[in-house]
Amino acid sequence: MARSQMDATWGDPGYGNRYPTEVTCPPQMTDRSVYPRPLTAQERDLTSWLLTHGQRSSEELLEQLDSAVISGNCPCGCASFDLVVNGVEATTTPGLYVVADFLWDDPNANEMGVFAFTKGGILAGVEITDYTGCGNDRMLPVPSMLRPTNTNL
Repeated sequence: MARSQMDATWGDPGYGNRYPTEVTCPPQMTDRSVYPRPLTAQERDLTSWLLTHGQRSSEELLEQLDSAVISGNCPCGCASFDLVVNGVEATTTPGLYVVADFLWDDPNANEMGVFAFTKGGILAGVEITDYTGCGNDRMLPVPSMLRPTNTNL
C-alpha cells in the first residue's frame, strides 16, 4: 500500500483537532502480509514525542526510531503497534522496559494511557491502554493531550 493511501486509511493526524483520530484497524492492517510497513506520520510523531518527553528519554532510542518500521498491530484491534529496528524484531527478547508512560482523556473524559517500551535495549513498540473499558483504545492520542503518570519508572 502506498504511503499516501496508508495515511488516508489511518486518518489525518491534523493536530488542530482536540481529540485523536480513531484508528480502527482496517482488515488489511491486521493481515500479517502487509508487514513490515512504514510508520504513518501520526504514529511517528507520537512515538518521537514519547521518546523525547518520556521518563527515560534517550537519543539512542530516537535514532532507532529513524530506522523503525511497524511489524504488527495488536490483534484486538487497538491502536498499539510493534516495531522492528534495522530488521531486528525485539519481540523475542524477554522482558519489557517502559521508557515513557503518559495518560490522556478520550472525548468522553475516559482515562486512557499510552506507553513506549523497549526489549533488550531495542525500541519495541507503543501500547495504547483503555483503563475504563470504553473501547477508545483504537485512537492514537495527539501529544498535546498527554499528561505524565505518577509512575516512577
